[in-house]
Amino acid sequence: MKPNTKIPCVFMRGGTSKALFFHEKDLPEDESLRDKIILSALGSPDVRQIDGMGGGTTTTSKVAIIKKSSRE
Repeated sequence: MKPNTKIPCVFMRGGTSKALFFHEKDLPEDESLRDKIILSALGSPDVRQIDGMGGGTTTTSKVAIIKKSSRE
């Protein structure tokens, strides 16, 4: 994936917590590349994640990868 590639996501905030929601189909299958993208969106490797969407602590910064259920 090229730098500055646009990946759709939803940013939600509730109280002091916030989260990025990605759809599985929009992320690469390669887990290592996927993890790098997620960390970059949060602002890592900055220890406090303050240069991205993260909130500075792991308890206030969350990520969800969603997909359609395989169950009825």
